[in-house]
Amino acid sequence: MASAAIDHGLREYQGHYVVVRLPNITNIFYDRDVGYAVERIDLDAAVQDISATKVRNAMNSGGR
Repeated sequence: MASAAIDHGLREYQGHYVVVRLPNITNIFYDRDVGYAVERIDLDAAVQDISATKVRNAMNSGGR
């Protein structure tokens, strides 16, 4: 299982990360017209709510 390999590789950081399964999404170019076809797919609310900004803010505030 891929998450076991990630856990093993990051064992020194145990408790400081969470492995989250995401759908396999390819060929999405959204809000930028750079010569590619623009495609939008609707994801469920749990996936849609994933935010790197929220994670960074939590890390900067000590996880609070």
